[in-house]
Amino acid sequence: NPAWMRDGSAILTNYGGKIWKIDVTSGQATLIPFSADVEQYLGPLSRFQYPITDTFLARQIRDATPSPDVRRLAFTALDKLYLTDLSGGTPSRVTTAAQVVEHSPTWSPDGKYVVFATWTDDAGGDLYRVNADGAGLRKLTSTPSFYVSPVYAPDGRRIVFGTGPWVPRRNFVDQLSGAMDEGPLSLAWMDADGGEVHEIVEVKRRRVSAVVET
Repeated sequence: NPAWMRDGSAILTNYGGKIWKIDVTSGQATLIPFSADVEQYLGPLSRFQYPITDTFLARQIRDATPSPDVRRLAFTALDKLYLTDLSGGTPSRVTTAAQVVEHSPTWSPDGKYVVFATWTDDAGGDLYRVNADGAGLRKLTSTPSFYVSPVYAPDGRRIVFGTGPWVPRRNFVDQLSGAMDEGPLSLAWMDADGGEVHEIVEVKRRRVSAVVET
């Protein structure tokens, strides 16, 4: 709450934890000394050390999606896509990308492929396809954008997904969960082997995943 001096020559204000008098003509700030005896009670310091080694156990997975024959599983952990056998074994990463978020895996109806989306704050993301064994990585889209919730058509010939501008989104986590509070977003499709993106309809604030599945 700044206040004027009575003669209008200066303004009294505070910043940086101090009180100042600012000369109107020159803009020069002069410190007004001030001290006070204060008795302040503080709770215990809530600070803990959590060392993270080069190798550790991931305790949460997301986007867990079984293959049509329920033998394989695609999932993400620490924003990276993995494939594994549902009967057991060691999951394997699909890519070697470092600063890229990988999400929304979906299986083709015949179980031969997995399509997933990527995201970076610097350039948006794309749709990719990989074989069921993790080999044969292929980019399906030609233009970076925001892609989410890809789903194969029942005959496996098309992929339907949500898409929108790739401009950096502060609420990207909400976008992945379906809370679309930053539009516009549209429902679109493309050939299963990649190519041109065809817009179907603008879905605005509706849940992309629910619309795609429908």
